[in-house]
Amino acid sequence: MRSVDVHQHLWPEAVLRVLEARSTPPRARWGGDRWRIELACEPAFDVDPDQHDPETRTDELTVDRALVALSGPVGLEGLPPRDALAAIAAWQEAARDLPDELGWWAATPTALAGDGEAELAVQAITDGAAGVCLPADRLATPASAQTATPLLAAVAEAGAPVFIHPGPAGGSAGEPEWWAPATRYVAQQQAAWHVFNHVVRPELPGLRAVF
Repeated sequence: MRSVDVHQHLWPEAVLRVLEARSTPPRARWGGDRWRIELACEPAFDVDPDQHDPETRTDELTVDRALVALSGPVGLEGLPPRDALAAIAAWQEAARDLPDELGWWAATPTALAGDGEAELAVQAITDGAAGVCLPADRLATPASAQTATPLLAAVAEAGAPVFIHPGPAGGSAGEPEWWAPATRYVAQQQAAWHVFNHVVRPELPGLRAVF
């Protein structure tokens, strides 16, 4: 039996360069030997390029295969269209060149919610994506889930799964670093689970989902 880790994150340099060009968070700054990712409402964190080298990641795998994704809480999908499209294009270009041991989750720009977002998802799946990583805040309420329905329908039709992952936490300055992961991320996932089963599942019974 093959073992697959469906939840790893990878930061290609091309994506970080898109964030480096931004003047407001989320943005990236090079610190000499690593990147510093600055967020609007959560503590900044560091990205060590050595830990995000695909060959190194492959050598360190303890499973047969791993699926990597952008970091949902950073909120790249929700950036203004120009930045979101640039970051996602950089992600998908890097992802297509990953070693066979690393699969990838596609990302889609929230600003294109509707047919445009769905088309990008189908193209990514055609290019090799395992499925689509959806920020959980897209399923915050039954009403908000309607904006994600065309995307989810396209993923279902393509026979791929959706990976529902915490999105931006919208925290406050001064909170402990553990606060958002222990509270807001959990609340997002709980709300998304209920919305998925109440709204999405009856409409798309064949859609596979990973929370």
